Amino acid sequence: MKRKTHSYFKKVKRGELTVENAAEKLGCPCYQFQKEFEKYYAPFSESSHGFRILDGVTILTFLITIVSILIQFNASLTSERAYHMESQPELNIQEDIITLYWDDTGKLKYVGDTIIEDQFYQDSNSIIVPSLYIKNLGQATARDIIYDWNYEENMENFKRKFEEISIPMEAVVNEEEEVIITELWQDVPHHFLAENDETNFLDTENVDYISVPVVYLELLSRYCYEVFPETDNIDYSDFFEGDQLPQLDLTIEYTNILDEKNEDSLYIQFEPVQYKTLNGSAGGCTFQIKTRTNN
Repeated sequence: MKRKTHSYFKKVKRGELTVENAAEKLGCPCYQFQKEFEKYYAPFSESSHGFRILDGVTILTFLITIVSILIQFNASLTSERAYHMESQPELNIQEDIITLYWDDTGKLKYVGDTIIEDQFYQDSNSIIVPSLYIKNLGQATARDIIYDWNYEENMENFKRKFEEISIPMEAVVNEEEEVIITELWQDVPHHFLAENDETNFLDTENVDYISVPVVYLELLSRYCYEVFPETDNIDYSDFFEGDQLPQLDLTIEYTNILDEKNEDSLYIQFEPVQYKTLNGSAGGCTFQIKTRTNN
């Protein structure tokens, strides 16, 4: 049957029969014969298969359209990223120095922001903590800023450091926002405020100020008293590095102008730059304050 049909296809093509005559002889509808005839002689035509091969111009047009869509999409993403960057603050603690003096029991006696001087602390018992400077290096204002000093985590860090040198220490942060230190100073409990700093906003043209909590400076003084050498004739290139001393964990929370919440976690390190012994076991040290991100 198939061969006979093909024979009629050829006759129609040579003009010996019309489509109607051939369909009648085969006993099939005229439209069906016409469809099979076209499929036989033009298998890839639009009428035989419902599609057509794309010519070069059509393909080129299609590719140009796709490329144009991709370019527009990339431009949209770039614009969105740029807008997000323009709305993002970047809070940074500026490097500074801080000087601590301790007595012959390791108790903090003086805090300052100048390089250590011989015998300076003798007539002083001043603990006025210098401020750390916060700058906004981003491109937009930070709002609703909270500087969280993470008291519980930092107390655990100090406790581990003291345990490494066989010094017992216990610390409790109570509901009254107090840190209570025991076993470190002749079993006498010492109470310190556990306060965090807050600021309504910080733009890119001004600075903010925060202070390291006194409890941390007290503990750092006692730790240095225990581990620093008895002489100040030392080689600073082989002295304590910042990460060998207790570090402070600080979290800065804030929102940007899009009301998106941000959180930066930082480590504050104290790197000794000048150390002096004073009257036996008393001493003091100037530290360079440095920060690194806690990722």
